[in-house]
Amino acid sequence: DTNTKIDDIRKNAQATLSDITSLKQNVQSQLNSLSAKIASYQSDMDKIIRPSTDLISLAAKENCIREGVLFNEESVKIVSSSSATSIHHCIDMCRMRDGCEAVTYTFSNVFLTDKFICTLLNKREGNRRSVNAKNTAVSVNMMCYGVAHASQAVWQTCIKANKDFYGSDLHSIKGIPSVEECANYCAKVDNCKSVTYRASSKTCWTKHKPTGDRVTTLNGLQSLTLSCLSVAQTPQAMWQTCIQANTDFSGADIRSVNGISSIEDCVNYCAKINNCKSVTYRASTNTCWAKYKPTGNKVTTVNGLQSLTLSCIGIVQVPPAKWRTCIQTNKDFGGADIKSVKGIASIEECANFGAKVDNCKSVTYQASSKTCWAKHKPTGDKVINLNGLQSLTLKCLGVAQASQAKWAACIKASTDFPGADIRSVKGISNIVECAHYCTKIDNCRSPTYSY
Repeated sequence: DTNTKIDDIRKNAQATLSDITSLKQNVQSQLNSLSAKIASYQSDMDKIIRPSTDLISLAAKENCIREGVLFNEESVKIVSSSSATSIHHCIDMCRMRDGCEAVTYTFSNVFLTDKFICTLLNKREGNRRSVNAKNTAVSVNMMCYGVAHASQAVWQTCIKANKDFYGSDLHSIKGIPSVEECANYCAKVDNCKSVTYRASSKTCWTKHKPTGDRVTTLNGLQSLTLSCLSVAQTPQAMWQTCIQANTDFSGADIRSVNGISSIEDCVNYCAKINNCKSVTYRASTNTCWAKYKPTGNKVTTVNGLQSLTLSCIGIVQVPPAKWRTCIQTNKDFGGADIKSVKGIASIEECANFGAKVDNCKSVTYQASSKTCWAKHKPTGDKVINLNGLQSLTLKCLGVAQASQAKWAACIKASTDFPGADIRSVKGISNIVECAHYCTKIDNCRSPTYSY
C-alpha cells in the first residue's frame, strides 16, 4: 500500500510538473507575441512621430515672420523709421544696425495717407508679444529668421559632435527631440548665442557665449554656435557682395589672430567670438581682426585690406533652377499694378524689387525696356499671352525651393481639409502641382488633392 501511494504521488507530481512546463511554454509564447506587438507598435509610432516632429520643426522655422503680432517696444526700442518700404526692407535695416535683435513693422492710415513704421528692437521678441487685432503689424525675431534658412548641409557643418560648450548657461530644458530644435529654441531666448545638446536625455542647454566658457570633449553631446548657421550657408556671390576690398574698419578691435587663410575663415573665427560684429583681414600676413562694431569706429581706404560686416551675409539667394520653375515666359499678369520702375536688369532683380514693395504678390518684366511692374495680386487681374514679357508669383519661389523632406513632412496623407473652398480644378497631376496652383490664387492658404 505504501509503495502504491508513493507511485501515485510520483505520478501526480510528474503530471503537475508537466502542466507547469506547458503553462510556462504558453506564457513564454504569449510574451513573445506581446513583445512583437510592442516592437510593431513602436515602429508604427516612429512612423507617426518622426514626420510630426519634422512638421513641428518646419512650422517653427517658418513662423519667424509673425503677421498680426506686435513686439512691444517699451524700453527696448533702438530707433523707428518711416523710410522702410516693406518688412524685408525693415529686416535689412536691422541687419546693419548694431545691437538690433528684432523688428516690428506697422501700418496705419492717417487722413487717407498710408503710414509705415519700422521699429528696431534690442530684444529678440521685444518686452512682450501681443496680437495686433487689426492685423496691421508684422514682427520678426532676427535670430529665428537666420536659423530658419539653414540647409541640412549647413547644420552638419556647424554641429560639433562630442563637444561640450561648458559653462555660460542661461538655462536648460528637457523633451527637445534634436539639436536642430535645441537651436530653434535658443533663437527665441534673449541673448542665447550657442547650445549644447544631449540626445540620450533630450536635454538642451542654452548659452550666453558663442562657445560657452570653454570647449571640452564629451561623448554623446553636440554643440553649436547659432551665428555659424548664417555664415556657413552664404553663397560665393553673397560673399562678393559683402566683402569691401581695400577697406579698413578701423578701431573697435576685440582681438587679432594670425594664420587665417582667407576672409571667409576670418568671418568663421569672428562668429565664435562673443559680440563680434565685423572683421578686417590682411591676406599678405594672414591676419584677422575681430570687431565689436558693424564697421569699426570708422571706415578708411587701405590697400590690401578686406572688411566685412557679418550681418550682411544673412540673405539666402534662390538658386537659378528654382527661378526657372516659377518664371512664366511670354505671359503678362495684366492689371493689379502697384507701381512700375525702369532700369531693372533682369526678372530676378524685378522680383527682388517686388519683395521690397508692400503687398506686392507678383511681377511682370519686359527685358527690351528693362521695365518691372509690381502687382498686388498673385497673377494680376488676368493672365495674357504676350511675347517678350516674363511674369512671376513671388510666393512660388518659397514653394519651389522646398526640399523633398519638407514636402514629405507637410503633406497630410489620407486627409481632407473640408470646406473653405475657393475653387477646384481638374487635370492636376500631383499634390506638388496643386500647391503651385494654389500660390497663384489670391488668399489661397491650403489645397486638398484627390487622385
